[in-house]
Amino acid sequence: MGKVASRYTQKKLIGRYINLEFEIKKLRGNYGRLLAYVFVDGQNLNLDLVRQGYLLITLNMERVRNMMLNFALLRNLPEKRN
Repeated sequence: MGKVASRYTQKKLIGRYINLEFEIKKLRGNYGRLLAYVFVDGQNLNLDLVRQGYLLITLNMERVRNMMLNFALLRNLPEKRN
C-alpha cells in the first residue's frame, strides 16, 4: 500500500503549492519524519488519504483521555466577563 499511496500523493502534489500546519508540541515523529497537516487548494490531503484508504488513523488512548479531561475542565470554568 505504501508505494500506491506515494504515487497517489505525488499526483496530488506535483506542481502545486501546498500549505503545511504543524503541531505545536512535536515537529518530528518517532522516526524523525516531519509531522504536518498538508493542505492543497484548501483541502486537507491527510483526510483525503484516510478516505482513500491509504492512511490509517491510530489513537494514543492516554492522549485522548487527557484531552477529554482538559475539555471537561474547560467546560466547568466560569466565563470571563468584560
